[in-house]
Amino acid sequence: MTPAVVVAPLPPREYWEKRYRQGGTSGVASRGDEVAMKVGAAAAFAKQIGAKRVLDFGCGDGIFGKMLLEHFPCDYEGLDFSPSAVQLASEHFPTREGGVEFLLGTEERWDLVLCFDVLFHVVTKAEHDAMVDGLFRVATRGVQILTWGPVMNGVEVAPHNCYWPVTLPDTAVKTVATPFLNKMFLEAELP
Repeated sequence: MTPAVVVAPLPPREYWEKRYRQGGTSGVASRGDEVAMKVGAAAAFAKQIGAKRVLDFGCGDGIFGKMLLEHFPCDYEGLDFSPSAVQLASEHFPTREGGVEFLLGTEERWDLVLCFDVLFHVVTKAEHDAMVDGLFRVATRGVQILTWGPVMNGVEVAPHNCYWPVTLPDTAVKTVATPFLNKMFLEAELP
C-alpha cells in the first residue's frame, strides 16, 4: 500500500500575499453573480441593523467593497493581512493592513463587521477562535460571516481549506444561519 501524500497549504498570510503580489485576485467568489449576491445580503443586513460604519475583514482586492458602497453608502473600511491586497483595495476605499492581532488590539469599533470567505482559510483552531472573538469585539451592532463546513449542500470543501465550527458569543441577541450556494451566512445582531 502506498502512503498518501499530503501537501500542507501555505499559511494564509503567505498564500494570499504571494497570490496578490503575482497579480492574482480575490477569486471567482468575488466576481460575477456570487459577489452580487453577497453585496445584496450585506447591504440588507446593514440596513436591518442600521449600520453606518462597516469593517470588511479580509477585503481582498476591493471589488466586493466597491460594489457594496454602490448599493449601501456608508463609512466603509477594508482590512486585510496581505499588503498587496491592501494596495489594490486602497484604490477604491480606505484600507488597513492587519489580521486578528489588529482586531484584538484596536479600540476602534464598527457598527457592522463583515467576514466573507475568510474563516475556512484559517489553518489552526486557536487562530480561528481568536479571529471570531475579534470580529465580535470590534462590532457594536452586528457581525455577518460567510463560511462553509466540511460538506455544505452536498458539495465537499476543498482539502486545502479548513473547517472549524463558529461559536457565537452569548452577547448575540438574534442569530440567523442562511444557506448561500454551497456556503452558509451567519448573521448575529448585538444588543
